[in-house]
Amino acid sequence: LKNTANLDPEVIVTALHLLLQDETAQYKNSSEILKNIALTYNDIAIKQAAIRNIGHCGDEKEMEWLITLFTETNEISIKETILQSISSIIPRLRDFNKRALSQFLLDCLKESGIRIRIYAIAILLQLNNKEVAKYIKEMLIIKNRDIQTEMLYIFHNYNTPEFSYFLLSLLKEEYAIAPETISILQNLPAEISEDIVNFIGNMYRKNGIDISQAEATLTIKPGKIDTLSDFFIITITTYGDTNPILLEKLATTLNTIQSLILNHCKKNNLVIHALLPGLITVYSNNPLNVADALIAIVQNIQQYNDTSHIPFRAIIQSYNARVIQSGQDIIIVSDAQYTHDILYNYAIIDEKLYSAIHDEFTCNPLPHILANHAHIPLFYLSNKKNSLVEAHKALDQIILNEKTKKEKEQELLEEIKKRKLHIQSQGSADYLATLERVNGILRSEINEINKYIQKRSTDRELNTQVSRMLENLQKKIFLEISNFIMK
Repeated sequence: LKNTANLDPEVIVTALHLLLQDETAQYKNSSEILKNIALTYNDIAIKQAAIRNIGHCGDEKEMEWLITLFTETNEISIKETILQSISSIIPRLRDFNKRALSQFLLDCLKESGIRIRIYAIAILLQLNNKEVAKYIKEMLIIKNRDIQTEMLYIFHNYNTPEFSYFLLSLLKEEYAIAPETISILQNLPAEISEDIVNFIGNMYRKNGIDISQAEATLTIKPGKIDTLSDFFIITITTYGDTNPILLEKLATTLNTIQSLILNHCKKNNLVIHALLPGLITVYSNNPLNVADALIAIVQNIQQYNDTSHIPFRAIIQSYNARVIQSGQDIIIVSDAQYTHDILYNYAIIDEKLYSAIHDEFTCNPLPHILANHAHIPLFYLSNKKNSLVEAHKALDQIILNEKTKKEKEQELLEEIKKRKLHIQSQGSADYLATLERVNGILRSEINEINKYIQKRSTDRELNTQVSRMLENLQKKIFLEISNFIMK
């Protein structure tokens, strides 16, 4: 990394990522080398990797340099990485200007980037800022589930009495973050857990429910709870560091989960039920959407593990469940009927989901020895049926259409050459009309090709790419004809 002039950018990024796993501080002048890389390259990935490494070896001098870099850049992702790096430097510093750093972080709360504000609050918490609870509350009361879940993921170890009571108030007001809130409340320290339990007991008693008796029965008033509905639940249990503390690790883990899992869930209209350290739960009442999301997640994890030096491991399973609609979210009444801890990165599904999708997706039986002892029929989802065959057919048709198109283009060009003298003798109106007719013929042929591909292929990505290529071709033809007319 001292001499990167002849290195491919991907090689530099890989080297920097590998360096993150090492004790960077032991290398002489490592901070200067990394700062030089961060300033020299415009590539965002290289800058981010270099800045993260500075967090592993820098001191107060580097922290001041990072703050200056923060003020000089407008790139939100770089600002987010700078804050992660500052958070990593702080534990190594014995004495530094906390007041100046706190003021810088308070200024960060005025930034437009949501994550910049979240990370700034996390560092203020790291500095034991007295006002940090207020800043967290101000962010959490924004009724945006993505912001709320990310906040609670970052602050899952923040368990002061005041914050716990605040989380309970959110539960009472039916904010759609109940699973994340309950997860934090389950990890309360012993000295305040009794007070919280009493607080919850009082909430129940106000509603006429006595939970002090071990066998108390809960009476549900008619019309208070919606009818039970069938949903398909996906639970993804992740392994590795499931309880990260440092901001950099929290942010990196969350970004990985977003990229590998949550983006595919949202793309297929699945609802995020819970995002917890080590566990993600999503749901939908559409089995085909669930299957599409599962395949995309598994394939994405496989691709990620092919290139990453730290493999991503997860137990992925989907099952049919009975749920109650509650506010903006659901309560899962029947939980997972099966569990396993052997097959990492496979989409394991139950018989109900299998029966709903097996006509369109390849689902293979899972041997009982790999499942639980209840001998419930289980399957692992492989891919869409005949997707490879259909893809080859679509590609063959594209090649054929392209060949036909070129032949017709050649015929048109020859026809234009034959009529060139005749066209030149005609008035400008006839000349323009002829060229417009040629453009219309080509446009019609392109549209027919696009319709055929859309009809025959189920590969969304292929269809999108082919449609975009044909549209670009049509624009190019139009521009060329326009240039020809101008000449």
